Amino acid sequence: MALTCQRQTILNCMTEGRLNHILDVLRSQQMLSRMDYETITSYPTVTGRARALLDTCLCLGERAAQVVVTVLSVTKCSPLGQGSHYSDCPTHPQVTVPST
Repeated sequence: MALTCQRQTILNCMTEGRLNHILDVLRSQQMLSRMDYETITSYPTVTGRARALLDTCLCLGERAAQVVVTVLSVTKCSPLGQGSHYSDCPTHPQVTVPST
């Protein structure tokens, strides 16, 4: 799952605006409860809120995780916006194509 494999990258590129946009999308699609929303937003820093968001999305399942990845890809959050290469993720080995 991209959230687990790219966690540090996601945390590094998360901004207040991106975080709020993800929260808005999750709430509008009724994937995030009010209680989860309040828990996430109670953290004092963007990094703390981002960590709480990722942890919550892992519990919510693939649809919620996909929202995070999609929003970050659209906002060009590197490397998620660059084709989502999971070179450091053991569940998605990097494939090397031999040159001919």
